[in-house]
Amino acid sequence: MKIPKLSIIIIVVVVVGIAIIFSSKFLFDLQRLSEKRFQPEFENPFVTGSEELKSCLRKTIGDKAFEEIAQNKRQITNTERKDVETCFELERARNENTPAPTKEFFESDLVDTSQLSRNYPEFIICEYVSEMDVIPMVFELEKFKEAGLNTICIYLTPPRYSPTMSPKDKEAEWRILKIKWAVGKIKKAGFAVLLDQDVGAGSKEGELLVTKGTSDELLSEMEDENLMWARVAEEYKIEYLSPFGEIEDKLDWFLEKEGLTKEKRIAKTNEWLSQLAPKLREVYKGRLIAHYGKLYPELDPTGYDYFGSTVDIGPLTDPTELNEFRQMIRDTYQVALALEERTKSEWIIPEIFFAYEELNVGPDIQKKYEEYGEQLKELQDDYFRITFEEILNLPPEKRPRGVETGGYVLDFGGYGPVTFSPLTDEARSEIKKFLSQIE
Repeated sequence: MKIPKLSIIIIVVVVVGIAIIFSSKFLFDLQRLSEKRFQPEFENPFVTGSEELKSCLRKTIGDKAFEEIAQNKRQITNTERKDVETCFELERARNENTPAPTKEFFESDLVDTSQLSRNYPEFIICEYVSEMDVIPMVFELEKFKEAGLNTICIYLTPPRYSPTMSPKDKEAEWRILKIKWAVGKIKKAGFAVLLDQDVGAGSKEGELLVTKGTSDELLSEMEDENLMWARVAEEYKIEYLSPFGEIEDKLDWFLEKEGLTKEKRIAKTNEWLSQLAPKLREVYKGRLIAHYGKLYPELDPTGYDYFGSTVDIGPLTDPTELNEFRQMIRDTYQVALALEERTKSEWIIPEIFFAYEELNVGPDIQKKYEEYGEQLKELQDDYFRITFEEILNLPPEKRPRGVETGGYVLDFGGYGPVTFSPLTDEARSEIKKFLSQIE
């Protein structure tokens, strides 16, 4: 039977259309590359990507690795995933007419800093985006605005503590240029900016990269990083600067190596932050944030405009016990109010982190993900609900001056070397509800 030409054309159009849909859906989803092997062949950009993309991928990771991934013999590693990010950014630029990430482009497209000024929201509503994600994030700013956010928090990581950072992204000149470009676009779009520095929990051969040196070496390096970024923050009129996210928690990783007990960690944290603040203020005129992992009455954020701690399930013995979680939240808020009264620094919640299947986080919390993963996913909306309920239960004058939304807007957002587990629809609903109530 002869098939009419029109039918053939229709079949070809449908097949091509399906291929384009699936290719575009998965082409830039680098997260998916590291989570599992590809299933249907059309999901694998190492097979279905453009010739330019495949050539870039092969050149970046080598013929052997390319063929193994293309033939579905193994999954892509986190290191390879970050190495090929530039390939996908270039492909995105080709397909969507967005700028290719080149030094020449950034230099020609920097915002005139004389046009910039600081804008402090009455209540900070922010979301974290890794420095490695700032390029695609800039083209999604409208989503942040539609969601009601007023601040973009950029998460910075010293290169030697990030095993997934590409060689290019480790270059100081490239890092600074990329952040300058992104910050200019973010501020011109009407957002405030927060730079938050952290070291992550990257590991190599089973050992945390952070603990390969001493705690003093770590803090010395972080001081150098801070002074570098403080100059950028001042030039671009960045509103907020956080020197070291969850500092006393990260020092806990030196417990066995250096005997850093809780008391010693807190003392070391207070000393480092107090000595750093005046050095930062010599070059930076914005507001400083002391971002802790947990709040203790002995902490001293004097010299910082804001302080706060990450809200997560880490301190819980059994994270499925919601009454225990609620009590932990209440206790944290009471410590915050006491510190606020004693130090005159203002309280914020600088990070909310209710994940359920993370990689490259601290060893203690990783055990909870492994043991309770599916239950944590089911409880994610409850964690957000309770966190927000306890804020709203406080008198308005005692509530924090801002919150981070825990990945509300973009699934790729916020955690650099961490493989991010997206928020459930129910969790997003809780965040949306809270933002409508807090305004």
